[in-house]
Amino acid sequence: MAMKLLNGLLFNVSWLLILLAQDPLVSWSVAGAHVALHMLLMGRGKGELQLIAMAAALGIAVDQLLFAAGILGNTTGTGIAPMWLSALWPVFATTLLHAFAGLRAYLPLAALAGGIGGYLSYRLGTGLSGVEIMQPLVSGLVLIALWGILLPSFLVMAAQVRETEDIGNVS
Repeated sequence: MAMKLLNGLLFNVSWLLILLAQDPLVSWSVAGAHVALHMLLMGRGKGELQLIAMAAALGIAVDQLLFAAGILGNTTGTGIAPMWLSALWPVFATTLLHAFAGLRAYLPLAALAGGIGGYLSYRLGTGLSGVEIMQPLVSGLVLIALWGILLPSFLVMAAQVRETEDIGNVS
């Protein structure tokens, strides 16, 4: 339980540092240090690193789609997600086998938590950064629905890594 709390605390600290920095070099340095510390303290080997990479790649693609679709925008008006924002994804992915692991058995609850928590995370993040939720009502509904799908999906991915890990420990 202590490690799950530490995982959640480290995620929140790194999330805030990345958000406040809004600088690609600083943000990716924080993300790299976060993943390295995570793996050192509580990592589960190659399978978890692969999960982090897959979830981060998917998340980065989702953010790019949100910007391209006009759900999210930024002060530069470029239509692409800023590089610093992408650094949040590997940090988030470190929670899937730890802080959020308990939700794997309750996917409808994970969908609800993902929808509300994901939206609130974007909402809080936009208040602290140059990223904007472009059409508050429509974009809010899209973010809630999207995160209602994303979090359970990520947890299913994490369960597959966990099963592979358990099978590997048996042999």
